[in-house]
Amino acid sequence: MVIKKTHKIIFSIIIVSVVIGFVLFNSQASLNDNIMANNKATVLPIDQMIQVFQNDALSAKEQYINQLVQVKGRVHDITYLNDRQTIILKGVEFQDSYIICDMSQEDTNVDKSIQIGQEISLKGVCKGFLLDVILLNCVRINEVP
Repeated sequence: MVIKKTHKIIFSIIIVSVVIGFVLFNSQASLNDNIMANNKATVLPIDQMIQVFQNDALSAKEQYINQLVQVKGRVHDITYLNDRQTIILKGVEFQDSYIICDMSQEDTNVDKSIQIGQEISLKGVCKGFLLDVILLNCVRINEVP
């Protein structure tokens, strides 16, 4: 009798944990979808964005984390790891910090025309700063010359 009751409790805890995990996962995906659907992005030069995070990380987190940000800079590196394109942009002033742009999985067309040294604009959701600023779900912004 005690064993059956223990099994029921463990089974209930597992079910509740799975449901909570599912809800949290879907709410985060929904948040990113809502952010990307909003075309209003804060536009910042790369050096200014890095400087804001380096000078006052707490204030920068409150202002930019989970917000849509558009940056423009020179391509420092491009990687294609695990079928994902990541573009690393560099500024002029900060040679040791970059903006890492993980391109959107929704966009299945990997843009192989982007070259190192090329100046491009990208828009994505700011997720944080360690030594570099991290943007997720990025899309390329085609600028009219």
